[in-house]
Amino acid sequence: EQEWGNFQSTRDSDKILQDREKVGRFFYRFQTGESGADVYDRVSSFLQSLFRRLDGPQTPPQNVLIVSHGLMMRFFLMRYFRWSVETFETVWNPDNCEFWVLEKCEKGIYTLSDQGTIPKSTKKVTVVFNDGHEEERVLGDYI
Repeated sequence: EQEWGNFQSTRDSDKILQDREKVGRFFYRFQTGESGADVYDRVSSFLQSLFRRLDGPQTPPQNVLIVSHGLMMRFFLMRYFRWSVETFETVWNPDNCEFWVLEKCEKGIYTLSDQGTIPKSTKKVTVVFNDGHEEERVLGDYI
């Protein structure tokens, strides 16, 4: 999981989280910690090996269970479904004990199944109306 560095005061942590919101959860690097991109790089070799095993010519395992933190779950989906950083930023960590299930389709690819929960996602957009005024809106279930 991600190293957040050393938080000592709530005043500092509030400022840090505001900065992180501006930069984005993927690229923001915590002082004395790491960014989401750092974690993505660190887990990429594991994910690459796993995907080769799942999609390769050898007989894939019947089931794979990955127990992890939410960030790793989102990186798994980002890597497998080739999400952009922008799409990754719309997806939220799962709740405690929530699980996501991928099932192999007839075409040989994996899709999110309704056997578990579907990742929650939101995207802020600005809507410009015909009269010229703008409003911020949030799209739910973005992915």
